[in-house]
Amino acid sequence: MKKYLDELNNFTFFLKNNGYKTPTINSYFFNLKDFFKFLGNQKIESNNFNNSDVKKYLESLKLKNSIQTINSKIYAITKYVDYIKKHQNINIILDIDPVKTENRKKINPIEDINLIINYIEKTAKNSFVKNRDKLLINLIYYTGLRTKDILKIKIKDISDNLINFQNNKIFLNNELANQIKNYAGLMKLNNDDFLFINLTRAQKYNDEKKCLTEKSVEDIFNKYKKIIGNNLSLRDLRSSFVTNLDNYFYRLEIEKIYKYNEVETNLDYLNYIKTK
Repeated sequence: MKKYLDELNNFTFFLKNNGYKTPTINSYFFNLKDFFKFLGNQKIESNNFNNSDVKKYLESLKLKNSIQTINSKIYAITKYVDYIKKHQNINIILDIDPVKTENRKKINPIEDINLIINYIEKTAKNSFVKNRDKLLINLIYYTGLRTKDILKIKIKDISDNLINFQNNKIFLNNELANQIKNYAGLMKLNNDDFLFINLTRAQKYNDEKKCLTEKSVEDIFNKYKKIIGNNLSLRDLRSSFVTNLDNYFYRLEIEKIYKYNEVETNLDYLNYIKTK
């Protein structure tokens, strides 16, 4: 098994050097480790399998694994095949497509975020809530960042129109940059403070101010979503960033910001944009 692990480590090292995110690298690692274990049991070298071998492996997964899990294996194997074609000059031809899933959630991007922002202006009870909620909604909408990533942002990560976060540079429009600056001043935040600190009664006077929870963000969004439709979610708010991009940039932004490997997900966004 050692030779398989060596090959796997070389592949993950390549991914890391090419800017892939840690969750993506981990996903590829564990999916390929399982596939390599199968190859080992079949006495097949890690760079000498064929389309039939992959189909046999995927067939063995059907009884105990979901479609999503099987698709993750397919994406990992496909990426690995691309890697050995380029770096080992080994031509393995695959004819494997991801399994189509039924009842996929329809993308419902929010095209006019000002409907929510104006509603917050009118209904928020105090300046703290008003500024926090506006900034939170705008930040998700205009950057496409995941909620859990936004909650990890600290003041020291922000400089003018730029957020330097987890080896990424997130560019901000002038209005959003000014909102952050005004909010940080209002809250008297220091460099080591989270942008969205938790000001519940238990945390308010704690020197170690922690960030909001994802559940809190969900609750904040749910207060306002009736303005745009009760069937919408934070996922729709986040997906608005991609679906409102110009067609020319759609693939670049999906791959760079979202790091999606799921072919179906990319096609969902592409099909939406093309029908606009």
